[in-house]
Amino acid sequence: MPSKVTYTVGDSGVEVEMTLGADGYYNASWQPDASLNGSSTEITVRAYGTGDATLTQTNSVFLNINEVPIKVLTFDTDKDLEQIQNNGTWSGLTNNAETIKTILQHASLDSDGKLVINITEGLSAEDAWQELKLQLNDLALDGVDVSQVTRVKFSVFIPESTQNEANNAAIRSVIQLPPDWDTKYGMDSSYKSLSGLEKVNLGGSQYYKFDVSIDLDNAAKTAEATGLAISLVGSGLEVEGELPIYVDNIGLYNAYTTPVADKALVDNFEAYVTIFKRFMMGHFRICRKKEMGVHRDMRLACYMPSLHHLILQGGLQLTFVRQRSTSSI
Repeated sequence: MPSKVTYTVGDSGVEVEMTLGADGYYNASWQPDASLNGSSTEITVRAYGTGDATLTQTNSVFLNINEVPIKVLTFDTDKDLEQIQNNGTWSGLTNNAETIKTILQHASLDSDGKLVINITEGLSAEDAWQELKLQLNDLALDGVDVSQVTRVKFSVFIPESTQNEANNAAIRSVIQLPPDWDTKYGMDSSYKSLSGLEKVNLGGSQYYKFDVSIDLDNAAKTAEATGLAISLVGSGLEVEGELPIYVDNIGLYNAYTTPVADKALVDNFEAYVTIFKRFMMGHFRICRKKEMGVHRDMRLACYMPSLHHLILQGGLQLTFVRQRSTSSI
């Protein structure tokens, strides 16, 4: 039985200790840095025996992760409002930035905090471009490498009362990466008719739920970005008096978008979320995620007679964390 089992990612020099589970395998969680997505890195596992005896194995893995979270604004408290800048509005009907007026607020619906874009005046069902502009400020982007952000996701809740008499109101979202204000990501792909959206009940009222997911697919422009702006653009929205539109969980992600048979890959033979590593009689074994199947396993010689007692116990399992959940075999 090893006295300690650890893993190290790349050349970080940081050893993370693993714990022995009831199933006889050593486990630890790892959330890869966004910069590793779509590339390979090395993982070194060390099993420490008595004295100076150590069994070491290094293996290269290729990370192909659907989404690596970089930052998520949950708006659980009003402190998150400090990270959002109100960039004003634009009305296509009147061709100016003065007609539609908004203020940003914080509110809770069913005990869940949200950003509120409160439209105080200026909506008309005849207006086909009702733009509400937001921007993540320097505080929001502190520590964020915008060049690694390839997907933006968030949810919007629009009161049912905004639907017009013709039942043709619609919504879309646009992402821009200043200093480039010309490229509008999601312009067409995010467009939805309100009548086609799911309705949910929050705080006793009905809302259209608009889930946004926009890919930033121009690597050159992303590399030059110094900021990130988000617009909600209504068409035909109308209401009497003020209109609160709720926004939640603004998330910045690094996404690997190459079409694959399995969205979760680690190494180039299909095994992302979990690397299952097993020591067996002096051999190091890597199996696919599926239950120890007969799928493409490979054995790397690492026979060390003096350490045989370390590998007779079975093996170890390294579990990778994807967002807030842990996947395992």
